[in-house]
Amino acid sequence: MSKNDFFLFDQSRLERIELFDDIVFGRDPSCDVIIDDVMVSNSHFKIKIIDYEVYVIDLESSNKTLVNDVEIIPNKEIKLNPKDVIRVGSQEYAYSSGAVRKLNLPELSSTLKVGRFDEQSESSLKIERLENEESYEDSEPALAVEVELPKQKVETGLKGLRKAKKYLDDLENVQKEIVEKIASLKKMRRRKIEVGAKMDQMKKILQESDFKTEKDFENELRIHRGTAEGFKMKIQKEEKEIAKAKAIIAEAEETIAQAQFNISTIKGQSKESIDRFDAVNSEYDIFKNKTVFENEFQTLKETIKKYESLDLESKQEEVEKEIKLKNQQYKDMQNHYGAKLNSEIQLKKASSE
Repeated sequence: MSKNDFFLFDQSRLERIELFDDIVFGRDPSCDVIIDDVMVSNSHFKIKIIDYEVYVIDLESSNKTLVNDVEIIPNKEIKLNPKDVIRVGSQEYAYSSGAVRKLNLPELSSTLKVGRFDEQSESSLKIERLENEESYEDSEPALAVEVELPKQKVETGLKGLRKAKKYLDDLENVQKEIVEKIASLKKMRRRKIEVGAKMDQMKKILQESDFKTEKDFENELRIHRGTAEGFKMKIQKEEKEIAKAKAIIAEAEETIAQAQFNISTIKGQSKESIDRFDAVNSEYDIFKNKTVFENEFQTLKETIKKYESLDLESKQEEVEKEIKLKNQQYKDMQNHYGAKLNSEIQLKKASSE
């Protein structure tokens, strides 16, 4: 197995990320994989590949790295097993590799051929992905499931038994994939509700704000930042005047009193400006993060629509019925084959006597 057989599956963007040794994930543009999330550190975690084993290492991140919802120790190599989930901030990545035969959503383009062993047909279950769609409203669904039933002559004996068992195994694998997709759909629906609630909260906070664009916030912050520095310099200047006046107390009592009055006035003005700066800065952070949540909400909305178009529950019921039928047929074939063998043994015994 080569190193690029290992990958993480971004469960928000539905993308596969191929892994290589020392690949770094974080918010900084210099990282190999950039994560646009305020809860993610500049260099959050990295991947090590040692002797065809994959390890995750937390890089002393502020908000920690979780594997299967458990915080890992910084700078310690933690071995990953297939289907382990790494979570940083609101991002989740599922680990897998080429050694695990699993239908991965970003590359769902394979065709699975399985055979039915009744007297009339063989089933070909086809699962495929339609690429480069511009709209989910007016186009076909991104995933399509079709079942074709061409005719085929029934097979018996050991060969028929083996093919029947192989068909049942393939059906069970498809069933597992459908169950996983249903679970993912439920998870995305819950996340959509959470993101929608956060968006509503942000909109309420910003509704009464005097600032509507990023430039508005930056201009206001720049004004008050400069004003705060100006007040600080004025206070320092007045404190120097007080120091001078103390050397000539007799002559400087009036100067000291005036300087103390100036400081009191300036501090009051400075506090008001600093409070205003903090309030505007807080609203600005919400304004910036609102876009991130809006993008995530839109992605979830579109992805859920694709999943819902699959009618996964019906497909699951169809596969379960097929499995039940094929299990019974498989048992009948076993009984038939056993009876045939027993008959042949009895005939040989009778002829030898």
